[in-house]
Amino acid sequence: MKKQSLISAVVLTLFLFSSSSLLAKEPTAKPKGKTTPKHYTAPKSSKGFHKKQVSNTEDRQGKIEAALGAGLGFNPVQFDIRAEGQYFITNNISAGISLDTLLKHLTLLNISGFGRYHIDLPDMPKLVPYVGMGLGGLIAPETGGSAMTIAVPDIGANYALTDHFFLGSEFFPVIVTDFSGTTWDFIFLFAKVTYRF
Repeated sequence: MKKQSLISAVVLTLFLFSSSSLLAKEPTAKPKGKTTPKHYTAPKSSKGFHKKQVSNTEDRQGKIEAALGAGLGFNPVQFDIRAEGQYFITNNISAGISLDTLLKHLTLLNISGFGRYHIDLPDMPKLVPYVGMGLGGLIAPETGGSAMTIAVPDIGANYALTDHFFLGSEFFPVIVTDFSGTTWDFIFLFAKVTYRF
């Protein structure tokens, strides 16, 4: 009887030992669904990257612009070609010099200095209107005549095509006086191309 009990105890011990070994080797069941390691960082979507937008409202202080425009004078009607350069004293205030060549029966040259205030529009960063005034002298090389000119107000706007090129237009009335008589003119530049250095 003792022999049978000893054999049963040995068999039971071996059974328990083998069962515990099998349980230790059985792999832990993986949770359903995708898992993400803690150190994993999802790549940024390409949709989050945008090209730099062209803007005309960036810091202009210290920049120089050169422009060439074409338009008409209306008293009398004559073709106008304008060349100008301006320097930005601040982001919104500029000063410059212009040369208008008025062509019809008689060639007139108007050399003016001007100042402008540029208005930034947050909702339309490519478009910058401006207002200003100019003071200059009108010369008629063929006759030797001369007069003083006052352009006020000088109203215009520039639209950014690229970071350096701008397209705009400009309109300003001009008071012309030689101190013995006074007349007026209107200049409309229907196209003006500007380059910013």
